[in-house]
Amino acid sequence: MRKKDKLKKEEIIEKAREMFSQTPFEGVSMNEIAKSLGVTKPALYYHFKNKEEIYKKAIEESILKFKKTISKITDEKKPERMLEEIIERYFSFVLKEKNFIRILFYNFSSPSKKIKKYLKSSRQEFLKEIEKKLKEASFSQNALFLISLINNLALLKNSFSHSERKKICYQIKNFLLKI
Repeated sequence: MRKKDKLKKEEIIEKAREMFSQTPFEGVSMNEIAKSLGVTKPALYYHFKNKEEIYKKAIEESILKFKKTISKITDEKKPERMLEEIIERYFSFVLKEKNFIRILFYNFSSPSKKIKKYLKSSRQEFLKEIEKKLKEASFSQNALFLISLINNLALLKNSFSHSERKKICYQIKNFLLKI
């Protein structure tokens, strides 16, 4: 067993995010999280008051990462180039944050109304960020369509080469510009 002072919050969040992406909220226990990290439950409680706090932190941190990623896109570019950059950045983000994407868009079978409400609110916050950038790019299509397309592509395969990603992003952009 590891000592709790050596355990970092980031490790707990990352492991919990992985577990929550595979099993709904109610299916993951503090005991299982602790066991998978090789620590005791009190070591988790040293950093977090409960499982819900870990769950929310795992989602919040990923949304913050996404906001940082997408905020780097400036509206000084031509709309078509901006759309391409939104697609590229989102695709790269999804490839790095597959566990988060699974939680936010695919793993919402929780019977808890509180967790469902939190997930819905988080999903809306996430979508608003993309919609805002798409508007800046003069693109008014439904952001959910774009997200679904990229999420499904990224989750189908473990990795993509740089040239594959570029080609896919280019094809998605051209498709979206035609509809």
